[in-house]
Amino acid sequence: KPEPEPKPEPEPEPEPKPEPEPKPEPKPEPEPEPEPKPEPEPSPEPPTDGTCTSLCRLKKIGSCDLLADEQACSQGYITRGNFAVACAWEGCAGCFAEGNNLLECPNLATLCSSGPE
Repeated sequence: KPEPEPKPEPEPEPEPKPEPEPKPEPKPEPEPEPEPKPEPEPSPEPPTDGTCTSLCRLKKIGSCDLLADEQACSQGYITRGNFAVACAWEGCAGCFAEGNNLLECPNLATLCSSGPE
């Protein structure tokens, strides 16, 4: 004998939904701002950007300690084999080769004779 179909449960009354707030006008997509260029760190001498080409605008000298004033010192560099380093001025110590800025520039002469990029 077939089972009587169960009566469907009455649906519970849905909660009255609150009125939707008016949506704000969609803002136009802002243009992506160009990446700000990083500010170069203000650093004392030497005026090089840490590349071999930056030495081209300086004067090659025999030894940094031959330069007696800050102006001349900041415009000089020395080479030893394939290595080059800009001179740096240090108050009472005078002019010296700043070893922390040592660059390996095996083709410095060629690089500098070809002019700026």
